[in-house]
Amino acid sequence: MKKLTDILNKRVVSYSGDYIGKVIDVLFDFKKLHVTGYIISKRRGILNRFYLITPKQINIVSEVIIISNLDKALSRIKYNLLKKLA
Repeated sequence: MKKLTDILNKRVVSYSGDYIGKVIDVLFDFKKLHVTGYIISKRRGILNRFYLITPKQINIVSEVIIISNLDKALSRIKYNLLKKLA
């Protein structure tokens, strides 16, 4: 398991090389003591888009995080929903 400081603010790309965003936060389940997801933010103009990915989807390389199986339409979530989960 990687440390949180190794993952935060890392660039996230897909296997095809498309830039997805940066890791801004981690969702942690304190009852089961494991990471349940990572929150990715991509800035577009004055708006931010947020994505939620699971630990099974990531592959950490030295400078970037490569993700697989990202369906942007299904994994895009709103910030208000993230506040309720936290």
